Amino acid sequence: MHWIPDNTFRFISFAVLLSSASIAFSQDSASAVDALDIEEIERIADIARAGSDPRITASLIDKSGRNDNRTNATLPVLVSIQGDPAFVYTRGGHYGVPEGEPEFVMRCRGNGIVDMSLVVRGVPPSDSNTGKLLPVSIDLEPGESYPLRISPYGQNLDYTLPVEWVETFPDYSLLLRVAGSARADDPFFTSLRGTTNFSYQLRTPATVTGRENELVWLGGGLDFSSFREDVAPLLEHCRAGNTNPMDREMGPAVEIAATPMATLLDVNLDFLPESQRQSFRRILEGERWSSESSPRLPLLTYFAFHQAYWERCATTSDVPMSFYMTTPLPKVRTIGIQDEDYASFVVSASVYPQVSRETYDNEIRNDFSFDVVTQRFDEAMERQKDAWLSVFAHHGCSGEVYDAFREAVSNNLPYLEYRNGSREVIVDFGGTSFDIRLPQPINLEMAREIAAAEMASVNNSLFTRDYPGQILRSIAVGNFALADRIEDEFIAAIVNPFVGNSENPILKLLKPLMEFESAMKRQSNIIAAYAVGRMHILGSCGEPTTSYQQDTVYWTEYTNGLGQYVSSSAESRKTDYASVPSKFDSIVRTHNSITTSAFLSSQMATIISRLSCDSSIRVQLEDNLIAYFNGSAPAHIRPISND
Repeated sequence: MHWIPDNTFRFISFAVLLSSASIAFSQDSASAVDALDIEEIERIADIARAGSDPRITASLIDKSGRNDNRTNATLPVLVSIQGDPAFVYTRGGHYGVPEGEPEFVMRCRGNGIVDMSLVVRGVPPSDSNTGKLLPVSIDLEPGESYPLRISPYGQNLDYTLPVEWVETFPDYSLLLRVAGSARADDPFFTSLRGTTNFSYQLRTPATVTGRENELVWLGGGLDFSSFREDVAPLLEHCRAGNTNPMDREMGPAVEIAATPMATLLDVNLDFLPESQRQSFRRILEGERWSSESSPRLPLLTYFAFHQAYWERCATTSDVPMSFYMTTPLPKVRTIGIQDEDYASFVVSASVYPQVSRETYDNEIRNDFSFDVVTQRFDEAMERQKDAWLSVFAHHGCSGEVYDAFREAVSNNLPYLEYRNGSREVIVDFGGTSFDIRLPQPINLEMAREIAAAEMASVNNSLFTRDYPGQILRSIAVGNFALADRIEDEFIAAIVNPFVGNSENPILKLLKPLMEFESAMKRQSNIIAAYAVGRMHILGSCGEPTTSYQQDTVYWTEYTNGLGQYVSSSAESRKTDYASVPSKFDSIVRTHNSITTSAFLSSQMATIISRLSCDSSIRVQLEDNLIAYFNGSAPAHIRPISND
């Protein structure tokens, strides 16, 4: 949440709340049952919840509680003491557990050991005649070890934690607390991703009295959607070999200045429609999107914010900015981004198309085609952009309102795990995650260079405005992503010329075939046409050449009204000759032809006639054509100059 402090301060005098533990549980052999003091953890959690000791803080507000009708569970809460992670806990999940008592606890013991306490539950079967629950029993001996299998959702990980029985709660179901210890640097914990909702099961089952061979398995689950914020810091602190701050001497009573009293930033949003006003208020207050909402929404809000800033504020802002060209977003081709936000925007925009597609594919019910859904979200982003423009018009492009909103939309982004130069990105929304493989590796510095070259290009008229000319222009600059985008739009127009339903089975068959052929040939038809035209108009320019002879045989087959073969015409033959610079030989052979359409030949002739053997743009273009065909990085990233 975003808070603006006022001028009120509180000074608190308090006695020592914690003292050094009588036993430092740092031995690997110590039992988690002995190391975990649930009553002490409950007491410290209550202090953090009340906010009565500024040295003890919680990562989020504990809203657990119960009444006669329901019990409210809390997400994992990280409690820190003097800034160091102490433990994570949840409570409020089961009526059978005394109110306020933690149900899940993860505590760093020291020496890299993490202790965990979990509540497992098994529901007895009912008698089919009376409807009453049948008695069940489980034989767990104190001090004995039993296996507890932990399985994170959506990850190919399983972990068996040796646990001991701690206590049994009085409840209509079988409700037990177990505890166990593990190494924080175990591959299981180091491999966990952000979307780490757990299910766990005690592998020692309960038996049903009077029913031979009928078993009841005890288990449970944890909503770890805030894993990266709450659990990961504790594990990292533990892996570093740190002691638990609960085991430290807190020192004598002192006068400590508490954090200034804070008030929520009051922003006038009356100029927005009611629905948008509520949405923007939730953004400002840091309320995360519901897990039932589309994962597209926080991304679209972020994009719309920066689009609006670019359109309204960029020309008057002195904040350092970098350009991003050829964004994967459907209606955004060029945008300026503040340097601090550049990486987040580029990676978020790069993954958005695949996140949107996978979200659509994973939805249980889709009443509309993907194209229709995409269009509606694009329209929603446009409406959001217009709303942000209104916010900037009323509150300006800087100051506390702008800063609060900018921080809020950034905080609401999913966690993005990526490496510069890699195509692999993990997009983690806290309840849903996606493993994305991008068409091109992420290269933030190259993205900046390409944008600068595009913005500095002053001779775009060198290339025709038709499809072949724009492909060559993009490749000449080094903007290979733009060449791919132009091609994608071209394929979409050919496959679906009347903008019909892209889910049509015929279209779904044709488009992948065309995309596969395009990916394999890498514009070889245009590049081969350029190579032939260059030799015809400019000659070899002092470079080695390769000559080709192409023989083509033509004939006509005649069929009847049923499509059955009747006869053929006499064959006719045609021989074509061409030479190309030898550096284009592999491209011409991939294209498997030295002939081309009259349109493509005309396009190439227009462009090549504006070049010369001494032209640096010619060299830049040809080097990049070869790099593009080979799937390599651009040989040159330069503007199109007047040379």
